[in-house]
Amino acid sequence: METFKISRIKYNLNIHIIKYEDLLEDVIGESTFLLKFLGINWEIQMKDYRSIAIKRGRINTSSYAQIS
Repeated sequence: METFKISRIKYNLNIHIIKYEDLLEDVIGESTFLLKFLGINWEIQMKDYRSIAIKRGRINTSSYAQIS
């Protein structure tokens, strides 16, 4: 964490911090703030990401279980 703090200042990093607890409490709100930070609009399909991931079928990444 100290390396991150030093790098953030040294390289003037533009970051968005999300606390896990806040995300669990308000997924849509926290996601909306993140999307605004990234310059991306909220889309209703994002709310049901699990169904969309399952319909897509197998995703060939090591994080497949985390996605679905």
